[in-house]
Order: sequence, then structure tokens, then C-alpha cells
Amino acid sequence: MGKLLDDAAIAAVAAAHGATAAQVALRFCLQNGIVPLPKSVTPSRITENAELFGFSLSEKEMAELAARPNTTGTGPDVDNACPESRNFTKRDKPVLD
Repeated sequence: MGKLLDDAAIAAVAAAHGATAAQVALRFCLQNGIVPLPKSVTPSRITENAELFGFSLSEKEMAELAARPNTTGTGPDVDNACPESRNFTKRDKPVLD
């Protein structure tokens, strides 16, 4: 997630909300109906990761962030690691086997 958090578009959205890039990335997941599972052992980051409900992303911001590279999937190969999540929106129903 390191490169994603250095993305200029994410940084701009974060600055507009007085949030961190990590908070914006987590909020993006929540607003797409995806429950993120951030990992941290640093108490300040654990607290920061939980502070996602004081702001919301506009439809325009959500669209801008969705258009960024590497905003879907997981793992080192985001194009193939989790193909069922590609272009996932809260209007879509996930396939559960």
C-alpha cells in the first residue's frame, strides 16, 4: 500500500478533508461496501485507522480515486490477485461460493 499512499490525487483528497492518505484509502473501501482490515502495531496508527467516520468522500472524489491505478485487488499483482473485486461498487453483489 506504500505507493498508493504516496499518490498525489489521494494526498489532495486527504488534505481537503484534514485526513491522512491512509484514512482516505480506508474510507474509500468503506464507501464501496468493502471492510478493510488494516494491520498495525503502532498505537497512533491503530487510532488513526479507526477515525474514518468524521468525513465522507464525495461522488466526484470516489470516481477520481477509483480511476487511479492500483485501487482494486490485493497483493503484488493487483490485476490478478482478486479479480472479483475489480470495478466493485456497493451496487454490485459480491459472488460468494
